Amino acid sequence: MNIEDIDHIYRDGRQYDRLFGEPNMPFWIDIIGACCAPVLELGCGTGKVTIPVAEAGYETVGIDLSSEAMLE
Repeated sequence: MNIEDIDHIYRDGRQYDRLFGEPNMPFWIDIIGACCAPVLELGCGTGKVTIPVAEAGYETVGIDLSSEAMLE
């Protein structure tokens, strides 16, 4: 398998989210609460972890190398 075989997954954020499902947010919030903020999420993709973490009140920054379609 090469990158061209899976590249299409990263061109549509909605499809990516459907393929990989919902994150276990209680787990992530517990981990973050036990550590400290701010939070830096590398490879944040569509933000399906980054956004709920920020909404939970943690200072959060997410970065991703993916296309604009993922970040939208």
